[in-house]
Amino acid sequence: MGAGGNMSSPTTKNEQKINPLQRVPSSKPPFTLGDIKKAIPPHCFQRSLIRSFFYLVHDLILVFIFYYIATTYIHVLSSPYCYLAWPAYWIVQGCVCTGIWVIGHECGHHGFSDYQWVDDIVGLILHSALLTPYFAWKHSHRRHHANTGSLENDEVYIPRIKSKLRWYYKYLNNPLGRVFVLAFTLTFAWPLYLLFNISGKKYDRFACHYDPYSPIYTDRERLQIYISDAGVIATTYVLYRVALTQGLTWLVCIYGVPLLIVNGFIVLITLLHHTHSSLPHYDSSEWDYLRGALATVDRDYGVLNKVFHNVTDTHVLHHIFSYISHYHAMEATNAIKPLLGEYYQFDDTPIFKAMWRDTKECIYVEKGTKMGAGGNMSNTITKTEQMKNPLQRVSFSKPPFTIGDIKKAIPPHCFHRSLVRSFSYLVHDLVLVTIFYYIATTYFHVLPSPYHYLAWPIYWIAQGCVFTGIWMIGHECGHHAFSDYQWVNDTVGLILHSALLTPYFSWKYTHRRHHSNTSSLEHDEVYVPRIKSDLRWFSKYLNNNPLGRVLGLACTLTLGWPLYLVFNASGRPYGRFASHYDPHGPIYNDREKLQIYFSDAGVIATTYVLYRVSLAQGLTWLVCIYGVPLQIMSSFLVLITFLHHTHSSLPHYDSSEWDWLRGALATVDRDFGVLNKVFHHITDTHVLHHLFSTIPHYYALEATKAIKPLLEEYYQFDSTPVYKAVWRDAKECVYVEKDEGSRDRGIFWYKNKL
Repeated sequence: MGAGGNMSSPTTKNEQKINPLQRVPSSKPPFTLGDIKKAIPPHCFQRSLIRSFFYLVHDLILVFIFYYIATTYIHVLSSPYCYLAWPAYWIVQGCVCTGIWVIGHECGHHGFSDYQWVDDIVGLILHSALLTPYFAWKHSHRRHHANTGSLENDEVYIPRIKSKLRWYYKYLNNPLGRVFVLAFTLTFAWPLYLLFNISGKKYDRFACHYDPYSPIYTDRERLQIYISDAGVIATTYVLYRVALTQGLTWLVCIYGVPLLIVNGFIVLITLLHHTHSSLPHYDSSEWDYLRGALATVDRDYGVLNKVFHNVTDTHVLHHIFSYISHYHAMEATNAIKPLLGEYYQFDDTPIFKAMWRDTKECIYVEKGTKMGAGGNMSNTITKTEQMKNPLQRVSFSKPPFTIGDIKKAIPPHCFHRSLVRSFSYLVHDLVLVTIFYYIATTYFHVLPSPYHYLAWPIYWIAQGCVFTGIWMIGHECGHHAFSDYQWVNDTVGLILHSALLTPYFSWKYTHRRHHSNTSSLEHDEVYVPRIKSDLRWFSKYLNNNPLGRVLGLACTLTLGWPLYLVFNASGRPYGRFASHYDPHGPIYNDREKLQIYFSDAGVIATTYVLYRVSLAQGLTWLVCIYGVPLQIMSSFLVLITFLHHTHSSLPHYDSSEWDWLRGALATVDRDFGVLNKVFHHITDTHVLHHLFSTIPHYYALEATKAIKPLLEEYYQFDSTPVYKAVWRDAKECVYVEKDEGSRDRGIFWYKNKL
């Protein structure tokens, strides 16, 4: 299955005797990068375009041969031989396709030829054919090589320190749990890494290899990310046309399963090279390039070493000189091993044993223990955030800075609104809505049971999340942050919110007053907490037990939004009945009444359209396509607002203490994971939003990062998982009350003792 190159194994007799789990030295090596380069024969640094293409053509011929055999002979085999033939085809085709992916990987390292444009064209074609965004991967992988073994700056497989382990790790630390983790990792880790940067470097906002504006990439790299996306989209379209012609089952058998095996091998190879109890990891106080590059291990995959073009058994060399072509890698590895001595690590444990052992033993890193050595292993959050308990009260004294000081800290361009860019986000969301609608209405009814029972909840959740994102764009219109033109903002906001049964102007005016009076017990418009003496009689039955809290949360998330709009539930108390649909209600002044009529007209028009659709398609169809996603959107609106303004660390003020700046700072940023991006960052930049609500969402993260050093203890961020946070805050934040020693001050804090 290969030709050319030095076919000797890199494993020497001495290496076989060494304990593969013996730690490599973490001290500064007695040699330099220049010394290593001198030990390698000069011809190993020469790249041959003809020889590189020879290996590529060799692999493509194998792919064609296996494809021809599968499509010509397997279907005529009698049972049970066909059931044996297909797995054999999947495995061998998956292995050869992994070799092709590795050639694309070599292109990304400029190891294919002397011509960068040739490398990039070949790499783009090969990786796109395997649904990998070439340039997107290339740039993040380049940073992985530049920061290998760094806890702060490495790009992939960054180990956790013990204090940062998720709650479920202790439940997975058993044989059954490890089987589940390995199965999930090998199956889904590669697409999850590309889509959501799972197991990658932590950024301060959502990161995705398909997003040109992701924090992974610089402005100079964005165009190439678009090209990568175009390559993947083109391949996807070709696959779609093939599926229409040959059938989905045919496509899965011929291409899908081998691709899944490719993905599994990519994850397995990366995992085993960087997860080993003998390898140190370093923080910024200890890390340097050479020690980081040496903190990897060569493995023995047997015959697959050759199939994978020796990326498996020459990985240490690859991290030192990544542009050495694979056909010289074995010779170069043998040349540097005597110099590296104990700094070189090779593990010839059979792969299945090594995978099980390292999954069991390499769970977290700690100073002086397995998988780690040296330095303070801090993560990428700021020092203030790292030390801060999310439940520690924010400072409530008069801030030593003004709103003008905060504005000066923000780059001026963050205040610029782009109509084109804002519309691009809106069109993006509307395209997603259309795609999900098309899939649901075209394919779900033909799915056999029980698959359609699984498909519908997935559609509801996905569509409900995108609905919420669209609602947030309407919310941005209400804040005059969509464009520089108020009439454009109001027109777009009215259309979007009306389509989601929200009275746009009615909400806009009450929400504006919420921003003007945040955390004021007398004048805030939404989630105004009760003082203990004003609690209803049933509060002690609902809040003092888990069942009551479940009932309260279920009712709030299900009915909270419509009850707020119709009856002003949880809103500011007025002297008489108040409704967002009533132009003559006490919420609005005479100047606002006409626009409340417009809002009502928009909701009535949408309701009439929905009525006509239900007559044509049926009420069940309407509920499944529109109703349930709308309910999920409503729940998210309540949940987001609740979590931003209900937190035991946040003060509330009466009129004797309240001022606008302290009130605006009395909110908390939350981490909704991937939904931060879907919700246009309203969730993780909410403090900034209350300070400058006219900043568009696409600058909000940059502006938030700019003001954090100035705000310091006045800024609150809580990374508690949302499901935990909502339960904790529903339990602990029942009413507000003054502290015992501060009865003479108008500062109130959440409490729960009834």
